[in-house]
Amino acid sequence: MAVPIDHRWRTQIALLHEACARRTQVRVAPCGPGPRPHATAALLRIEGRRLYLLGRLEDEVRIADDERVEIAFAHEDAWVAFRTVVLPVPPRPDDVWAVQVPLRLVRRDMRREARIEMPDGLPVTVRLTNMYDRGETFVARLRNVSIGGLAVRSRRKTPPGCRGGQPHWIEFALPGSPRLFEFAARLAYLQNLPNGEILQGWSFYATDDNAAYLEQLEEIDRCLGAAYADDGAAQENRG
Repeated sequence: MAVPIDHRWRTQIALLHEACARRTQVRVAPCGPGPRPHATAALLRIEGRRLYLLGRLEDEVRIADDERVEIAFAHEDAWVAFRTVVLPVPPRPDDVWAVQVPLRLVRRDMRREARIEMPDGLPVTVRLTNMYDRGETFVARLRNVSIGGLAVRSRRKTPPGCRGGQPHWIEFALPGSPRLFEFAARLAYLQNLPNGEILQGWSFYATDDNAAYLEQLEEIDRCLGAAYADDGAAQENRG
């Protein structure tokens, strides 16, 4: 059941400003009953009554100006969610869009959908392969993964197939697990980091059955739990 985070609007806005400063990854879905396809984006900034985001809205997710959407992001041990309206922002870069600043945020117990952050002491190499062009493949470092998508960091120039929205096959392994984790995804957003790396947000393709993704996430969570137990240094702040 959804419960208010805090009844004070200023406290909630402060939380949104903090999330923007961190370029927090969010899930965006049209409002409505039943399962809904979602897009992955990153919070950018608040200007007046507008909240700007970075991410593509295409393929399975069709969201138009003035449409009501629900946006959610991981915070502490739960998810923060709010409903708002998409605002027209002409002119704008293709991947930048805006919604109305919400009047109320709610906290939801979504433990099975919580984002899993990769500890700095456990670098994980990810291989990404273009499904349309198997010759276009590159590696990056995994930053986090959730039921909706994952984020990676790389110093290499992003291949053109990624920017074109082509589907990619993502593979990686974790210490302590013999399995190869596999996901199909498309690029949702790019962000230049201060250290010269490029942060890439990848959105998993919509599926009728999330059981396979959930099972992989649970295994990832178990592997990381073992890593934390073996190495106390993994508790340091993540980059």
